[in-house]
Amino acid sequence: MAPIRCAVGLLLLAWSAARAQSLPELPYRHESCSENGRVCLIIEQQDTESATLTLRTTATSELTVTLDAEVENVELSTPLPVTAVFEGSQTKTLVRLRRAKRGLAWRYKNVHYNWNWGTARARPDDSVLYLLPFEPNHAVRVIQGYDGAVSHTGAMRYALDFDLPEGSLVRAAREGVVADAIGTFKTAGTDASYREQDKANRVLVRHADGTFGYYGHLKPGGVFVREGQSVKAGQPLGISGNTGYSRGPHLHFEVRSAVDGKQWQTFPVRFTTQQGRGLTLEQDKSYSAAR
Repeated sequence: MAPIRCAVGLLLLAWSAARAQSLPELPYRHESCSENGRVCLIIEQQDTESATLTLRTTATSELTVTLDAEVENVELSTPLPVTAVFEGSQTKTLVRLRRAKRGLAWRYKNVHYNWNWGTARARPDDSVLYLLPFEPNHAVRVIQGYDGAVSHTGAMRYALDFDLPEGSLVRAAREGVVADAIGTFKTAGTDASYREQDKANRVLVRHADGTFGYYGHLKPGGVFVREGQSVKAGQPLGISGNTGYSRGPHLHFEVRSAVDGKQWQTFPVRFTTQQGRGLTLEQDKSYSAAR
């Protein structure tokens, strides 16, 4: 389950007074947005001596964005890369660039950013016990648990994969507010692009402690909730399926937050089940949701 991220805005400008006729007309403004429009990069230049790099976000929850670029003969207001937290929908100028040495060309190129949901300061409330994210009518096996050798390593070390048949009801493990809800993907596979671009239908719920619950691989068109909607623990979120980076139908669940725009982290959490309260779920064991 790759983080929701993108890198856009490839640009090369070489500013030299001796070659002004080959340069873009001033004032110059270029805007490019992520595919889903969550984050937009705005590059502006009023004269031949300076430029600004601005980011605009559109969301109901916090985003962490890391911006970077390659520069030559440039003074920066802030060292690159720069990471900033956006509280929902905001616009911030992150970097101001200025020609360092007069008479020499100055350049900035490959201006790009990556972003993740949440902030590095978010930490899970250890007193919270999570519900199992499915119906309480049968036991479900954990087919890949914490530190699972197949894919639960690194940032995903505290993720869980449940052997949930396609078409099963997926329920919220904890109350919160829906940050993202995507149900438009139709296919699954193990090609790297499925993971890198996170092509799984999913619901992301922001919790009161700033962490996010991620419910992945949902059925095409099988998402019941919308961004900004408050949900209670146990409330139906959607229908399980087999979309995105997947070898077969299952439900991927993790509690996560951002480290910066390029990296995220998952957290271990405990569950209330029919087998007991406060359990850390183990791989290859089956658990029934509490009624």
